[in-house]
Amino acid sequence: MVDITAGSDVDFAIWGPFATQAAGNAACNTYGAPLDCSYSIAAVEQVNLNGVISGQVYVLLVTNYANTVQSITVSNAGGTATTNCAIVTLPVGFTNWDAYLAKDKVRMNWTTDTETNCDFFAVERSNDGIVWETISFIDGHGTSATPNSYTYTDEHPKEGINYYRLKQVDSNGDFVRTSIVPVEYNVITKLGIYPNPTKGQVFIQQDEYPITSVELVGIGGRKTEMDVIKAENGVSVDCGKIATGTYTVVVVDEMGNSFSSILIVD
Repeated sequence: MVDITAGSDVDFAIWGPFATQAAGNAACNTYGAPLDCSYSIAAVEQVNLNGVISGQVYVLLVTNYANTVQSITVSNAGGTATTNCAIVTLPVGFTNWDAYLAKDKVRMNWTTDTETNCDFFAVERSNDGIVWETISFIDGHGTSATPNSYTYTDEHPKEGINYYRLKQVDSNGDFVRTSIVPVEYNVITKLGIYPNPTKGQVFIQQDEYPITSVELVGIGGRKTEMDVIKAENGVSVDCGKIATGTYTVVVVDEMGNSFSSILIVD
């Protein structure tokens, strides 16, 4: 048993067991249901665990629900186990982590109030929440007892929902990850098609990123892949052999973003 004592309302949740502290750190953000928890309005809470074995590690989260400045004491309250508050589970004390859309970019901000042997932060991004890629590395402040602020901008988010998280890595290789923040990015770009209607050559303007492919989709869904000639701020395609009718022009740029507009061939 473990007592959590404060002057005002505190709550807790506990997970485990883990074989080592590093294993507990690595599992951060993937914990399942807690072994014990309480969200009462009491200023004194008690953690109860059965069948613990010497050497096992548990992760205890204590929240200052009263949102007031107070001392919180964690102490052994019975049984044969001991409580060691000298173990710091998280080497970095995050006070903020956020990501948001700013025009066509995603900006990320995070702050820490303490850091212990913090080597660097890896900024990770995913488009499905399953497969992740590292898009940047940001140096940490090593060991610091003062607040530090960090920022990073994803210049090229993918179309749709982008998921972001931070991987904080210690100087000894141990790491923890933050919670995942989703940011939706919808490309709103109007294609410039000149001339329209057309009898032959057409210029397609797209100022953001170079166009890599152009496809015409006719009535009934029939698709025609067009040969493109690169030009400044767009491409040129020859519609001289395309049958008269109304088509949807589907353009894909080098970032994988797709755009569409209507083209009339007469």
